Amino acid sequence: MQKQLDEFITYQKENEITTIIITPKLPGWQKSAMFIWIVIWTFCGAYVFLQLFTDIDRATKLSFFTYLVFWGYFEFRVAQNFVWKVWGKELIRIIDDKLQIKKDIKGYGKLEEIYLNNLSDLKVQRIEDKSFSKVMSNSFWSLGLPSITLKNLGKAMGFAYQVEYDVADKLFKLIEKDLRKKV
Repeated sequence: MQKQLDEFITYQKENEITTIIITPKLPGWQKSAMFIWIVIWTFCGAYVFLQLFTDIDRATKLSFFTYLVFWGYFEFRVAQNFVWKVWGKELIRIIDDKLQIKKDIKGYGKLEEIYLNNLSDLKVQRIEDKSFSKVMSNSFWSLGLPSITLKNLGKAMGFAYQVEYDVADKLFKLIEKDLRKKV
């Protein structure tokens, strides 16, 4: 039976397997705003790109090319975040002696398997409410920061992006309780 931790997080315990699904929060008006921004940004980049083929001096072409490099980076990042926010979800599974984490977009994504004996430093990240990091992390156009972090063989990892501290704490306690049963 599926239970809700909050509006965006559901979990299910079945046959000694715990499955947690975290969906990104993005209200309808923000989806529309992000989509419109991507369309306008694409047209701006296309216009500047077409200017490269007009009769302009070399210095201007170089500045346009430099602009297009940055434009391409931001186009890619915002489009990537849009796809994530519309079709993505985080899947966390505790199976036997493993913690599995997957950033899933329509069934695609890399599955990270962490053996429990390699897991260390599992904790909830607290970001100061009035800090610049908190404001940027919670902006709807960015992926944000993970709310729960851990180390797998010394390599830092995280999940539960843009989850509020109190909900992340509940999620942490749920995961920690299940992990203690497995170890």
